[in-house]
Amino acid sequence: GGSNPALEAALRDYEKVHKRMLKLASKKKTRGKARFVVFQVCCGELGNRLLGLASALLYALLSGRALLIDWPEIEGFSGDSYGALLEPAHGLPVLFAPLLKEWGLPYAEAQRLGMLETLELNNARPEPFETVLCRNVSVAHDDRVFLVLSTNQYFAPALRHNAFHSAQVAALMDGGRAGNPNTFRAPSDPGQGMFAQLLHYIARPQAGLQKELDEWAAANFAGRRVVGVQVRRQMRERDKKGAGTTDQHQDTYWACAKEETKRLA
Repeated sequence: GGSNPALEAALRDYEKVHKRMLKLASKKKTRGKARFVVFQVCCGELGNRLLGLASALLYALLSGRALLIDWPEIEGFSGDSYGALLEPAHGLPVLFAPLLKEWGLPYAEAQRLGMLETLELNNARPEPFETVLCRNVSVAHDDRVFLVLSTNQYFAPALRHNAFHSAQVAALMDGGRAGNPNTFRAPSDPGQGMFAQLLHYIARPQAGLQKELDEWAAANFAGRRVVGVQVRRQMRERDKKGAGTTDQHQDTYWACAKEETKRLA
């Protein structure tokens, strides 16, 4: 389903905020007044990165900051950079590295000058989540030009339960209907599929990628009954012995999918 009017209005207002922050950032004498939240890839693969990115957009909407993205090319299975795969719906600059380069400001120097603070929102420590769970994010860390959210987590539900923002998030999710913590999990309701709506705004596939996706879907799905199977295979060195998914496990999954496909034919 599509966005509800409250979310659509919030995104229109957000574009004005984004433009205003970029304008402040473009002049040396006003840079210190600009405020950005930066989504930073920390770990995980594409799916985890998209969870964190959508959550960071919600943080931007609530905090009055403009969202920048620190997602470079990274060695690994999902190694492509944000710009190689995706683009924002608003068409405005969103990459963090070019802004620092324009300022002639190395990342470490921004930290040293107190312009930048990082919250590591991952499974390592619970303390950084205090901001998204308990604080008014519109004033939290307001002395920092850049608030970096280094994350692979979907922390939007934490903002939904934050007492300062629960009513606002509920309105964005469901137009002000009775708040339900599970609205993040019900995409069948147009007002409740907030993750999809946020992600569609901040991470649209680049035209070339979308063309490839459309062609692949047409070649493999058109006119067919399809049974989808997702297998999360982990054979990394840090996994405990025996915790990985073996070829035998996978063969079992494929066999089940084939039997179900025959049944539906």
